[in-house]
Amino acid sequence: MSRQPTFSSFRALVSRCRAFPVDRVVLSEYAPLCMTAGEGEPIVAVHGLAGSFDLLTPVIPLLAERRQVIAYQLRGEERGARGGYTFRDLADDLVELMDRLGLDRPVVAGLSFGAGVALEAALAYPDRVRALVLQGAAARLRLTFLLRTALEILSALDLPSTSELVNRAFRMLFQRHCDDEEAVEFVVRRCWHTPQPSMVHRLEMVGRFNVQPRLRRLTAPALVVAGDEDIIVDPRRSAKLARRLPDARFRLLTNAGHMAFLTQPDAFADLIASFLDDLPCP
Repeated sequence: MSRQPTFSSFRALVSRCRAFPVDRVVLSEYAPLCMTAGEGEPIVAVHGLAGSFDLLTPVIPLLAERRQVIAYQLRGEERGARGGYTFRDLADDLVELMDRLGLDRPVVAGLSFGAGVALEAALAYPDRVRALVLQGAAARLRLTFLLRTALEILSALDLPSTSELVNRAFRMLFQRHCDDEEAVEFVVRRCWHTPQPSMVHRLEMVGRFNVQPRLRRLTAPALVVAGDEDIIVDPRRSAKLARRLPDARFRLLTNAGHMAFLTQPDAFADLIASFLDDLPCP
């Protein structure tokens, strides 16, 4: 069984991220903040529905020990951001960011909502993605009862960050037995950095996401990772995604929920390193 790190290790990893430069990159539709860490083969990390790349800070230093990691903000993280964008729009943003940074064919690592962006980018721009890492992913996303309830509440009410209703939903991102209140608080605080209207719009996008009919067109090799206690995206659906991809491997992390990349950053980083080491030289 995978060992769950203590929150002190989270804090140590997050502290290491403070040394990495963060710059603003001007794109056609918005100007995201972008963190760059490490050297070597580039991995572009695409964050989830809320929390921006702040939630990735426990795993970024581990990946950056062997490769360069670029983590950036999706459209919608800034206050007053407009909705109306699609997964294809976010994929276009990603490729434009790659152009601005001079990245030809990086590895793209998409986590949760970001996995949808990564899949869409690999399908729309097959020559621009060397490989995919997908965690908490499925070919067709569904609004579970929990997500539907969160959408209804966030749509109807202007809530404070202390809202117990929504914060209880954020807790469900963890595995069943997560007693580390500091870890939960780490996630809750950062999720509320994302404007509420953006959370609503992205939840609506989740309900419409479906790349099943196009999966066989995907040419990039892929690593699909799931937590065995993920109640947001059933790990069986992640395994099904891997089976339907032309060139993919599936790995299951035990004692892990939807936030497997955060609660088990060492194991997650090791899986990525092993996968990329096995790829032929570009």
